Order: sequence, then structure tokens, then C-alpha cells
Amino acid sequence: MTHARPCRLLISIVAYKAADLTIACLDSLVPEIATVPGTRVIVVDNASTDHTATVLEGVTDLALQVIRPEENLGGAGGFHTGVEAAFGQGYERIWLMDDDVVPAPD
Repeated sequence: MTHARPCRLLISIVAYKAADLTIACLDSLVPEIATVPGTRVIVVDNASTDHTATVLEGVTDLALQVIRPEENLGGAGGFHTGVEAAFGQGYERIWLMDDDVVPAPD
């Protein structure tokens, strides 16, 4: 008998000077993530100069890792950074999201 391995999903979000949108995105993920054990979130804070860093430090209801490049890498560079981190941590499934996305409940 084979046992299914738990889904290891990493959600990578690229954020740039959109603290309020990023928090709305993260808040919308909380109920979804609760149903998928082993899920983690990476936010690539793309050198934001607003209060994004402060807001992200206050997130406590998600398994969250924040990566802060020294300069804005652009959207593609931010996603590359998140994907690279996900693969480096052994994740098999990666969901890429912009900071202004709020997924519909399913």
C-alpha cells in the first residue's frame, strides 16, 4: 500500500509599495491555506519604500517568509527570487501571485 505524501505548496507573492493590497491578499489566503497542510508563503518585498515591511512584520497567522532584495528586481525578477527560494526549500508546487490578487473562496 502506498501512502500519498502531503501536498507541499509554496505561494510566492511579489509586492511593491502596496502594503494594503498585500495584506488583503494574505488575509484571503488564510482560510485556503488551512485546508492544505505544509503550505508556506513567501513574499518578495521588491524594495518597497512604503510601510510594506512594517505590515509584513505583523503577520502572525501564516507560515510566512519575507525576502527583501536591496533593489527592485521587477515583477519577473521578484518571481524568480521566490521560485528559486521555493525550489531551494524542496517545494514541489509553486503558486505565483501578484500582491493585488485576492483569490475567490472555493
